[in-house]
Amino acid sequence: MTIGPHVTPLDSPPDADDLGLLELVQDLDAIIWAFDPAADRFTFVSEHAERVLGYPRSAWTDFASWAAMIHPDDRAATASFCMAQTAAGRDHDFEYRVVARDGREVWVRDIVRLARDDAGTVVGLRGVITDITAQRVAQARLARLTESQEAFAAEQAALRRVAIEVARGTSADEIFGAVARECAGLLGVESALVARFEGREAVVVASHGGHSTLGERLPATGDGALARVATTRSSAAIADYASLPAGAPLRIHALSHGYRASVAAPVDVSGALWGAVLATTKRDDGLSPDADVRLTRFAELVALAVANAQAHTELHELATTDTLTGLANRRAFEQRLADEAARARRHGHGLSLVILDLDHFKEVNDVYGHPTGDEVLRQVAARMRALVRPGDTLARMGGEEFAWLMPDAREDAARGAAERLRHAIEAEGFARGVSITISGGVCELSRTGGPAELYRLADEALYWAKERGRNQVWRQSQVASARAGSEGRAGLGGDQSQTIRGIRALARAVDAKDPSTRLHSERVADLSVKLATALGWDIGRITSLAEAALIHDVGKIGVPDAILLNPGPLTAAEYETVKAHAVLGAQIGAEVLSPEQVSWVRHHHERWDGGGYPGGLAGAEIPVGALVIAVADAMDVMCSARIYAAPRPRAEALDEMRRERGRQFAPVVVDALLRLAATDGLGVDGAH
Repeated sequence: MTIGPHVTPLDSPPDADDLGLLELVQDLDAIIWAFDPAADRFTFVSEHAERVLGYPRSAWTDFASWAAMIHPDDRAATASFCMAQTAAGRDHDFEYRVVARDGREVWVRDIVRLARDDAGTVVGLRGVITDITAQRVAQARLARLTESQEAFAAEQAALRRVAIEVARGTSADEIFGAVARECAGLLGVESALVARFEGREAVVVASHGGHSTLGERLPATGDGALARVATTRSSAAIADYASLPAGAPLRIHALSHGYRASVAAPVDVSGALWGAVLATTKRDDGLSPDADVRLTRFAELVALAVANAQAHTELHELATTDTLTGLANRRAFEQRLADEAARARRHGHGLSLVILDLDHFKEVNDVYGHPTGDEVLRQVAARMRALVRPGDTLARMGGEEFAWLMPDAREDAARGAAERLRHAIEAEGFARGVSITISGGVCELSRTGGPAELYRLADEALYWAKERGRNQVWRQSQVASARAGSEGRAGLGGDQSQTIRGIRALARAVDAKDPSTRLHSERVADLSVKLATALGWDIGRITSLAEAALIHDVGKIGVPDAILLNPGPLTAAEYETVKAHAVLGAQIGAEVLSPEQVSWVRHHHERWDGGGYPGGLAGAEIPVGALVIAVADAMDVMCSARIYAAPRPRAEALDEMRRERGRQFAPVVVDALLRLAATDGLGVDGAH
């Protein structure tokens, strides 16, 4: 085979010195070719041409025959590039698309080398064409996956930033502004707004990018995206305003302001349509295909902010009231103590504090069960409430400990009131015939340097009453005399009732996304407390566990409803999306919880045998609080109605826990659960 002015036709037999080359060519999975530019003719094409592209060797005649095989969209640029490189005397290596004989689109790589004579003149071209379609497809998939992962990470970060603001109790107006700003940034658009529906109008409550001004009233009727949301209560998009009828007012208005596309998503609060989130763009390429899905997730955060604002009074009451007894809680008490101490100092009035604790109350829970214990606490609180004066503050400080703050009362008067209460508690039994006594410690502000010391010294007096037989009340002045200068107990200790009002509201709203999971977080927190109590935890760590359990599923704010409410099996990709909620929840909780609590939220889906997520931790590697939450969560899931399953009887659920003891769940926690069940310590079926 010669290359040059003397051409060997494709169908002529090869020269003897070409036999070795042809043998090598036929072993290659590629098209080998040779071309004579002077004669504009292919002088050799290997047999693989027909197998790779379907064209027989006879179809490869001249330059035009090769160009005709190239994809029409690539033809001009490819042919021009090849001719330019050859004219410049350069070897070249390029990729282009070919339309195979059967119509397939095939990506190929063409490596071209120039052949020169002894004088350096180009006398021919030789090349190798390989099919790189599979490689191109893999590269495209990788690019899409990378883009999807980056988009998902950006969305999760934006969702987390807004969710944290909701959790912090940031005002609704500020949260609306954050949502508009984050939406615009995430969707890559110039403007976004949050609007509240009022009749046939939408009132702008937050705006980013100058689309509208605060308080502006936009029409909620017609063909606009906002109007479609108001009518259908579903997300709506206008892909291109220019596609609307020529005389349509919406088209005229949008195009006159330069807007090309928009998308809106509904904001539902407590089952009713509250408003919408709207994003608009002036870009010629419009909005991304998944803009409505992303916007819908941000709309859910707006709903949470609205729910927070609307429930402000309720949340304040929840934050300052003990839910079991109806008395003030620790947070409310500490604020009242500070206020009353300042007032007493300012006006020279008396102020006394009584710290009270039920004696041997753990035995009530152990013998009669926690439901009876809770009822005893409620009845004790009612008996206490009947004896306090107007203006006094009575609070449950946690567990079976109470505090009674008495403005304008000296220590002796406060002790007398506490004694009357002690007799009232002792005189008559409570639920299921339970008899119980109470001990107390009293201190007056004038004996201290401030409210913190007042609490410490009253608590110290309570400690002396407990140590000396219980069912009695000691004054701090008595303790001072009895101690004869010895040191009493150390101070109050840590705050056992850290409030996370905003994040609790966020968790409730996440539960409410699925009607079958309402109050799931609270039930899990309640059972977690019971399990920790059975395990002997102190009240401080139990309170911390309750706070973490309340928000264990808060990361599901980042899980699309289409996945969360899917009654069927999840795909692998959908399951990975669901699994991400544990990490997202920990990131949200990190703003208000301790590092230990955050670890409990992050790892509550780990398994004892190491098969869980997100860390694949096993055994003692798993934070102990996460082990408790995992058991409580599993019990509630099994015993509650779900979209994908009916509730299971408690006995059946407990059997499942026994089977998974030492595999999915920590043996010690399962044992505590079984002990509670044996003593009716779980409460009624379905409520633990």
